[in-house]
Amino acid sequence: MDPLGILADDLTGACDCVAPFAARGARTAVQVRPGGALPAPGDWDVLAVNTDSRNVPEAEARSRVRSAALALRQAGWPLGFKKVDSTLRGHLSAELEELLALGVPRAWIAPAFPLNGRTVVDGILYVNGVPLGSTELSADGLAPIAAGKIAAALAAACEPIGHLPAALYAQGAAAVAGQVRFDRARGCRATVCDATEQAHLALLARILKAPEIAAPRELWVGSAGLARELAHVLLPGGDPGGKGGGPEPAPSVAPMGPVLVIAGSRQQVTRAQADALAKQPGVTRIALDPARAGAGPDRVRALAEAMARLNPGRGAGACVFLVTVESGAAATAGESSQLAVRARDVRATLGRLAADAVAALAPCGLVLTGGDVALAALDALAVDRLAVDGELAPGIARTHVAEGVHRGLPVVTKAGGFGNDETLVAVSRALGAWHPLRALRGATP
Repeated sequence: MDPLGILADDLTGACDCVAPFAARGARTAVQVRPGGALPAPGDWDVLAVNTDSRNVPEAEARSRVRSAALALRQAGWPLGFKKVDSTLRGHLSAELEELLALGVPRAWIAPAFPLNGRTVVDGILYVNGVPLGSTELSADGLAPIAAGKIAAALAAACEPIGHLPAALYAQGAAAVAGQVRFDRARGCRATVCDATEQAHLALLARILKAPEIAAPRELWVGSAGLARELAHVLLPGGDPGGKGGGPEPAPSVAPMGPVLVIAGSRQQVTRAQADALAKQPGVTRIALDPARAGAGPDRVRALAEAMARLNPGRGAGACVFLVTVESGAAATAGESSQLAVRARDVRATLGRLAADAVAALAPCGLVLTGGDVALAALDALAVDRLAVDGELAPGIARTHVAEGVHRGLPVVTKAGGFGNDETLVAVSRALGAWHPLRALRGATP
């Protein structure tokens, strides 16, 4: 396939939107943090850059996206996809405005991910059938969602704004193609695309990439749901189980170590997944108190207590070490700045704990939930780039560290709101947490 450059506003999003390309044989990598040197196309077919811009001030988000887009261009990567959160968190309008200013002629906006319960009807985003503005995300202290009307979230620079209604898909490819041509003819800078099932995104991808319809430099804006269908179109033959994640990982990871799971997302979905995992045999759970995970002596004590429980001697026979953060009281709008500081401190503690635990446990795999938590952990481990191997489930990427001291370490990333109650159990099992050979070492089977 031709090289494809992708921008994502958080790390788990970068991983989950490129995983479908890796699953079909593309050599796929994720640049973990913004600002680093980018590889030229060659060893990789697809490169996603994490701008880490979801929870920063708008001006900073604009700067990071503009810089990353220019860096991709300079390194020879055509920008073809802008990954956005499937629940519209972050700075969709501001970041898109920057890309339009850099020469993107128009954007096709389709954040739906029906396989994970995200749908768009009449331009409004729903989560498991509930309008976005009525979900728990609307009260998120770090990235609150005011409403799910996508067009209302876009800036004047995106106007005129088109709309591709869900009812049009039932009329067939010709009707959808006609709407695409109509929106181009009237000069739409952005078109919001409905989708209530994965087949709608598949049809949209086929039409916009058809030779008689495709237009240069147009930008796809969406979640991993759209990326899955784009991968099918760009890699029609595919090679599931092919080379995927690029250069072979070094055999530097002890294959029989435990799985280390850091479930730091604030979302209820992740809390339920952690509770289900904690009930499994051979799982040691360490719950951090966010009030004691701040800077200074409290952090030192919290880390020491956690490491005492993570000690391989204390955890003999453990198949999984699960680190979670205890729930705190919800923050009001006036407390958002304090919440941001506390969240930053908790992330830093989780990152330091991840680095210490990897050194002590030599895990056979690392599972990270939530983009900010994943970035903190990989920062502490000094990981600059991940090679993406494929998907364990829709929106859940399996990767490995591409270079450096931890080269070859398997890393699974998961957005906080993705999956069902058994997802962390399934992921841990896929990484070998309950491998039969453990019985020979005295571990719980």
